[in-house]
Amino acid sequence: MPSVLKATNRIFCGKKFLCLDDQSAPDADVAAIEKRICNQIISDRCSFVCGVDAFAGVGVSAFLWARCSRTLFLVERRQNALTLLRKNLRNIRQPLCTIKIVHATAQEFLEAAVRAKLSFDFLDLDPFGDCLDLLPVASALVQSGVICFTTGEIYQVYRGLNRRGSKPTPQSYRGKGAREWVRKELLPEITAGLPGSQIVHFYAYPTSVRVIVRVGCYPIYPHWFEGRPRFLSWLA
Repeated sequence: MPSVLKATNRIFCGKKFLCLDDQSAPDADVAAIEKRICNQIISDRCSFVCGVDAFAGVGVSAFLWARCSRTLFLVERRQNALTLLRKNLRNIRQPLCTIKIVHATAQEFLEAAVRAKLSFDFLDLDPFGDCLDLLPVASALVQSGVICFTTGEIYQVYRGLNRRGSKPTPQSYRGKGAREWVRKELLPEITAGLPGSQIVHFYAYPTSVRVIVRVGCYPIYPHWFEGRPRFLSWLA
């Protein structure tokens, strides 16, 4: 007997979204709220030719990205999330945006886009976990534009656990030292992996770091985010 898909109704920007019982809800925690605020700052001020939400989930962020993109790819691999994404599509659509839903992993889609010699001026990489290994393919696809990048690796660092290649050493940035890891290790690694890029804004939560990156000369500026917090929860 097939299982029943459980969904929760959440209101975002006056629209009702069907959400899974996880962080796809726009008001799940302070980091989710901060993400929506920063996404809205971008969507209110930017205009993209072709964007990708590579971990689209149920489409809450897609509502904002559709407001500022002429073409938008929504990529999702989880069947439950994909089902709700299709149901939420009526609240995501915008008159001037063409939306294309893709059932695939982010890596599958982005690598296929490289082979097809596509290019984008907006890319949102926001997984449940880490996707630093996608930086090379992201660099190949975005020569001028904006990349929003989220990683959950900070959770390992502040607990003093090994990260990739054991760098930093397990105890180097334990606890609130994770703040320094963000500045000294993570941000330089992201800019090194995206040649010609600049960090426009970031904020860190004990379980994730969200980084907004300008690639090339795309017109997005740090002063748009003045007054927004850099560290949330007990990292503040």
